[in-house]
Amino acid sequence: MTTQHVLLHICRETVHRVETEYPGLPVRPRVRRLALRRCLYIRRFARASHRVCTGAPAWPSGCIPCDGSRGAAAGPRVRAWRSALTLLPLVLCIAPARAQPYRPTPPAPPVTVVAGTGSQGCRSAGLPGPEATLNTPRGLVIDRNGDLLIANECPQRVLRLDRRTNRLSEVIGEAPLTIRLKGFTTVYSEPGSVELLAIDGAGRLYMAVNCGRRVEMFDTASPAWSPIAGLGGPDTFSGDGGPATEAHLEVCGLAADADGNVYVSGASRIRRITAATGIIETIAGTGRQGFFGDNGPARSADLTFPTALAIDHQGTIYFADSGNNRIRAIDPGGTIRTVAGNGLGGPRRDGDALREAVGEVQALAIDPEDNVVFMDSSKSIRRLDVHRQRVTTILLGSFFEWERVLKVPGLAVDGDGTIYFDVPKDNRVQAIRAANVPREAW
Repeated sequence: MTTQHVLLHICRETVHRVETEYPGLPVRPRVRRLALRRCLYIRRFARASHRVCTGAPAWPSGCIPCDGSRGAAAGPRVRAWRSALTLLPLVLCIAPARAQPYRPTPPAPPVTVVAGTGSQGCRSAGLPGPEATLNTPRGLVIDRNGDLLIANECPQRVLRLDRRTNRLSEVIGEAPLTIRLKGFTTVYSEPGSVELLAIDGAGRLYMAVNCGRRVEMFDTASPAWSPIAGLGGPDTFSGDGGPATEAHLEVCGLAADADGNVYVSGASRIRRITAATGIIETIAGTGRQGFFGDNGPARSADLTFPTALAIDHQGTIYFADSGNNRIRAIDPGGTIRTVAGNGLGGPRRDGDALREAVGEVQALAIDPEDNVVFMDSSKSIRRLDVHRQRVTTILLGSFFEWERVLKVPGLAVDGDGTIYFDVPKDNRVQAIRAANVPREAW
């Protein structure tokens, strides 16, 4: 990530943090746009390394000192003009427009650790969830029994957390990494890393492995293991209209419907692997990056870095159009539309879903009422009420912890409405019980 991207993110999150902690100091829309645009040009004034100091809760305690050195270590001279020019956009971020009544921030709901001590390790099978050690948990999914399945970078690659006993058990252990090329099959002894999880109506488990270049299926009833899509090579798109096992693909999001059809996002497309035929086809996206095509055929729409996927009980496909800072939906008839996000990455308030920002969404899940629960890059968990078209904050994240979510987090909601989530670097899985999930917007 370049210095330009880091500082742009800091400026955006500063706007969000100020408006959250000081709602009586709204940011003028014109000033906000100017500040975000100015952040793009910070790099020419601040070429050296930067530190962000945000120790105290009261703003502005943060600082971005710039030094004149071009190496890793800070030199003795500090160029004040560079510091001033770097801080200028952040000062503009908090320019008040008019006074508003103070609105206190409601307390966060209680969060329970259900698996992981926070230490990195692979001592998990047979232990109570809070006493186990996990290694970068990445994917979460609820099985047909209501138990939580966890993808884990260990020989116990997929774990099950029994909701009745709260103990972990191994679902999938160490297995060979298989790469299929046209004409021959190569089997390696080292296990493939599981990136994402999905489960269909019959209880079959689907996994994105090999750095998101392949999808495999594990039938828990048999149990049988088989690849269903992807050659595992470096290419990200090929093979539309043919067998999915002979196609190249990029898996940034993974979902399965009740009929066993599998959906993957990546390469600016949403693709479907039909269970009955094994054929892969594009159902959304032209391959061009951009934002185009709302309320029209999904195949003619432009997407930018589509990531997380989720499918509701009616067959509507929701996905994070991350590069466009939106959540979009594809209905069963093939029409695409935006359901949340205004295209900006700035302040994320509660309110009208299409008028407020949702930022860069990294994980999606469907709750029992067919609403969308999502996590953004600041580790905030929010709900999209698709019936009322409103966005509600459930758990407010830490806006300056962007470096902690460089790997995609996991998110799942069980039949009771309990929300499970993880952040890979934390090495633990946490839950917000259904009784503690706020029902109204802040």
